[in-house]
Formats: sequence, C-alpha cells, structure tokens
Amino acid sequence: MGGKTTHSVIEWSWAGLLRAWLGNAQPQWSPTYWVVVRTLGEQCRVHLQSVGKLDVDFNPEELTRSGDLLEFSPQADFDKFRLPFGSYWVSVDKAGCETFIIPQPVRAPLGADMIDLSGMKCETP
Repeated sequence: MGGKTTHSVIEWSWAGLLRAWLGNAQPQWSPTYWVVVRTLGEQCRVHLQSVGKLDVDFNPEELTRSGDLLEFSPQADFDKFRLPFGSYWVSVDKAGCETFIIPQPVRAPLGADMIDLSGMKCETP
C-alpha cells in the first residue's frame, strides 16, 4: 500500500453519539495520508473531488470542505495536506492562468512522491 498514515481527531457531540448509536450508524473512518503538492505557489487553489463517498467526519484543518469537494490553498511552491485513503480528481487554478487538470484520478496514498500541478500555463506580463 505504501505511504505513512497520520492521526485524525474525530469529535462527536453527545447528541451525535446518541444518534449514531440509536441509528446503528457504521462510520467508515479511513486512515489519512500526507500528500505533497507542487504548484505555482500562493494564490493557487487546489480542488479535489472524491471519486467515492468521503467520510462525513473527515475535516482536516488545512482543507476547506463542501460535501465531497475539498479545496487547498498552498502557502509555497511545495506544500502538504492530509487525505483519507481513496481516489480523487485533482485540478488547480490561479488568476491569470489556465486551469490545470490531472486527466486521471489520483490515489492516496501516492505511488509517486507528490502531485505535480506546476505545469499550468500562465500569462506573462
């Protein structure tokens, strides 16, 4: 399988725990993996779309989540974030540049060292 897993903090309220117990909920908590991404730096926005259902309790600090959509704003050319085991459609955009889309889903953990999104074409001043 490869990759080094990281810990995840899952917080449930007492009401949520009671609803899960009474509703016989069966959460699907996957291990998470650090993913290194290479972009053109700040002002880039990395978009990730889970191929399958993304665990509702997955809420990492470094990603913004809306349903099964995740977004990441890198602070440098190389940055990292956590993803649960699975496959993701990945794209990146930046003002003045064409959106760069990886043509096939990316799997976490990565088989390669990083996701390289630095190939986007940008206008030159």
